[in-house]
Parts: sequence; structure tokens; C-alpha cells
Amino acid sequence: MHTVYNGKKQRIPSLKKSGIHLTQIIHKKQMKKFTTLFIGLFFLGGHVFGQEAQTEKKHRAAVTLGFLQGGGSLVGADFELLVSDRVGLQVGAGVVGLGAAINYHLKPSIRSSMISHAGADL
Repeated sequence: MHTVYNGKKQRIPSLKKSGIHLTQIIHKKQMKKFTTLFIGLFFLGGHVFGQEAQTEKKHRAAVTLGFLQGGGSLVGADFELLVSDRVGLQVGAGVVGLGAAINYHLKPSIRSSMISHAGADL
């Protein structure tokens, strides 16, 4: 192993025999620092965003359009209105059908899973 002296008369081992240059080692260390900094800022940014108070408007109504909507029609629309925090009334109409339902939402939001008692007329 050869030794190389830099401008400050410090002994630095030379790794030229093994095929690795000192600049490659420095570059790898800088990349590790950059990668660590980037990952740290990424997670810190998500953490700061997660600490903000997130207020969501309380939605009391929902409209759905599409296939197999509106009382079981091939194409139709449904409208649901919450009458309390967890109970909603739903009506729908489609190409060849009508429907109505009473829905009980498992969470106090219209955007939650629900248990539905529905009837349809084709």
C-alpha cells in the first residue's frame, strides 16, 4: 500500500493498487450524505404536514351517476341525504328502474361504509 502526502503533510493511504480511487470514496460519502438528507427532509415534510389541523366540511348529501345505479338499472343516478349523523335516505332512478333505500352508516359521515335496506322496481 502506497502513501500519498497532501498539502498539509498528512499521510493518506493510496488505494490505487486495489482499483479504487480516493475521489470515488469521497463521492460515495457525499452521495450517502445527500441521500440521507433527502430522505430526512422527505419524512420531516410529511410529519409537519400531518401535524396541521385538517378540517373537512361535513357533507350531508351525495349524488352518484353511472352503471348499475338508480334502483338497479343498467345506467342511472342515486341521491342520498343524511337525516341524522348515521341515517340516510336514498332515492334513485335509471333507464328502466326506480329505487329507494334507508342506509345506516357505520361512521358519522356520508362517505363511510353503510348497511342498506333497499327496494327497487323495474
